[in-house]
Amino acid sequence: MLTERIANGFEEGTARLRQRDDVRVLAVGRRDNTGAVFCGVPLLLEATGVDFDEALNAEYFGPLLVVRRYRSFAELADLVERLSPALTATVHAEEADEEKLSAVVEALSSRAGRLIWNGYPTGVAVAWAMHHGGRYPATTDPLHTSVGAAAIRRWLKPIAYQDVPQRLLPPEVKHSTDADHSVPRRVDGRLTLPPGYPAP
Repeated sequence: MLTERIANGFEEGTARLRQRDDVRVLAVGRRDNTGAVFCGVPLLLEATGVDFDEALNAEYFGPLLVVRRYRSFAELADLVERLSPALTATVHAEEADEEKLSAVVEALSSRAGRLIWNGYPTGVAVAWAMHHGGRYPATTDPLHTSVGAAAIRRWLKPIAYQDVPQRLLPPEVKHSTDADHSVPRRVDGRLTLPPGYPAP
């Protein structure tokens, strides 16, 4: 866990879930004895009731999985409609079920910043196709992501130089830049690439 507060929150939250009549414990992991300061015990629960309420649908930062069985694709679609926004959503399915899951995929796409098919959202990379955002409250601003190439925008400070003398400008925005500071840029809306830079 990241902090003592997060570890305590996970332990208290999962303890409340385990006391519910409509929750069944399927598996409990072992406590970490390697000297880790803050850790959570892995827990697998099954929601056995009809309602999938706010407490079952809440985020518990830690190794928790809540299973909810469904009897039809219509019931599954209804359950997905009640899910809270999330950073990622994963669908595990057979090829024969793809058409039946179209409503589920559509519903998840409106709730998650990254939709995974038959995979796991474990790895992140600075790549154009990587995104880790989503609707509030999964992220505070759905326009930004914490990973991927688009994450660079989070750390940029927009600034415009109006009538500033060339000698006072950063080298990257001067009319003529040397090789050490050449970067792709737009001049009057037209993309300008430095010599030797690969074309998009």
